[in-house]
Amino acid sequence: MTSLSMLRNVIHRFAPLILVLMLLLAGCDESYHGRLRLLPPHNIPMIAADSLAGILQNQQVVLLDVRNPEEQAVSQLPGAIAIEYEGFIPQRLDSLDSDRPIVVYCTVGFRSGNIGEQLQRVGFSRVSNLYGGILEWKNRGHAVVTPSGQPTEQVHTYSSYWAGYLERGEAVY
Repeated sequence: MTSLSMLRNVIHRFAPLILVLMLLLAGCDESYHGRLRLLPPHNIPMIAADSLAGILQNQQVVLLDVRNPEEQAVSQLPGAIAIEYEGFIPQRLDSLDSDRPIVVYCTVGFRSGNIGEQLQRVGFSRVSNLYGGILEWKNRGHAVVTPSGQPTEQVHTYSSYWAGYLERGEAVY
């Protein structure tokens, strides 16, 4: 068998797979929202950054920043309570009213979704996850502050990968 006929045989044999891969690659959404859709889903409601900003003007909401201390040291949403993702124990929040609205957030919404599900399992009934996390919050033009409450443009993006999706502010990782 000649090399040309072998190549034709391989192409013919794998044509369906090649077509599927080409269609998948053509349909890949490289945008921030496209990347967020690739994250595993969680069973808690999402809240958009603009919706949360409006609610915070009129209502008391508990904001839980579930990022790691290194991330929290850079910036956070104003009024957020810092809790650490690693080793999180829901019972440490027993002092919170389980019927009060809680919004959890992290960098993009994955870790906070996990924490939100844990909170629901122990009886917190009004838990939401900030869609797109602190990156989406900042990208929508909302303020972030240092732990001492000073305005800042810096946002810890968890990694250089996610830094590319921060449209407003200064990425730190």
